[in-house]
Amino acid sequence: NEWKKIETRTHSGFKSLLGKRIGIHAGKKFDFDAFKAAWNLLDAEKLESTRVDLPSGCLLGTALVADHRKLGALDSKLALINCSDGSRWGLVLEEIDRFAEPIRISGSQGIWYARAKKTEATHDSR
Repeated sequence: NEWKKIETRTHSGFKSLLGKRIGIHAGKKFDFDAFKAAWNLLDAEKLESTRVDLPSGCLLGTALVADHRKLGALDSKLALINCSDGSRWGLVLEEIDRFAEPIRISGSQGIWYARAKKTEATHDSR
């Protein structure tokens, strides 16, 4: 859906992903605290669309990591979290390709690797 074009962390440990295509994974559990933090950064259309069931425990698509950098207040809207205190690092995502159908797959914290069948890896770059 391209709502979140910056993935954030409070550490710079994901710098190794710069220039690589990564998978976008929806966790098994919905993070209500993160949603509350993003609430003021979402427009009315996006808020309304959250009323539908959101996929979980699956790979949603891929994105190219175009930049890795320290974040500031101007990044908050694209990161869907307040970045004004300067404590966050970000992976700036471009060329976001959403799969036509999510691929059910378990994830884990940090960087992890998965292989998808070619038939599963078709995408819809809306």
